[in-house]
Amino acid sequence: MAHDRLKILISLLYYLPHRTGLSIHVQHVAEALAARGHEVTVLAARHNIDLPRDERINGVRIVRLWTPPIHMSRGMIMPFFPFALFAFMRRYDLIFINTPMLETALVAVIAGMTGKPVVATHHGDLVLPPGKLSNWLIERIMLIFFNYMAKRAAGLIAYSQDYADNSYYLKPFLDKVTPNYPPVKMPLPNPERVRELRAQWSHEGGPVIGYGGRFVAEKRPPSDHSHRHRRRRRRGRLVLHDVGEEGRARCVAIDVGERNGRARSFRRSRRAVR
Repeated sequence: MAHDRLKILISLLYYLPHRTGLSIHVQHVAEALAARGHEVTVLAARHNIDLPRDERINGVRIVRLWTPPIHMSRGMIMPFFPFALFAFMRRYDLIFINTPMLETALVAVIAGMTGKPVVATHHGDLVLPPGKLSNWLIERIMLIFFNYMAKRAAGLIAYSQDYADNSYYLKPFLDKVTPNYPPVKMPLPNPERVRELRAQWSHEGGPVIGYGGRFVAEKRPPSDHSHRHRRRRRRGRLVLHDVGEEGRARCVAIDVGERNGRARSFRRSRRAVR
């Protein structure tokens, strides 16, 4: 195994303990590579000043770079990223990046300077809410950066062939795309815990609906809720429990009533889910 051991640099914006589908995906990949004996380092933003600059978790070294309080849409700026990237890539065998990412083209440039290959997992085409010129510009700039990197990448990874065939990012580069399903870890169901949560969350005996995703505009949760209201065609109460890290939850109670397909009222509260 020693002769197959690689020094792999992984770059993305948000990493542990930030929790999104993208960051969890990368965490699982990084830890699996480390478990196979590879030397894995993650280069990411220090999105919370309380986080250590350099630490090791589950065999993966995490180096977090300082970010000023300047945001670009949901992104953050890492002024020292080019210098840190160059220093690491001189010593590492390859870089694995995760797109969309602002620094995509820069990674390709430095990879060319150091003679190291780039492999990218594309987690989703960037689609921002319409109607703003700034969002349109961000979408176009990010696509240009991605295209520059993709032309020079050793390989691109898609979640599935179907997604690659329909992605306006990946479609021009299908000859470089390898489909690879995300590393999903599914816990075994616990019937007793299910009964406890149903008793806690469904006081009036109504249905408990699971929603896997973040409550952001591009996920279209308002449209999804309106669809459910139209299907029910009756009054009642729909209670959504948005469960986050460490058992924190936001409870949103919706009094369902038909008025242009939207809920009439929302009540929000926070309580711990134990």
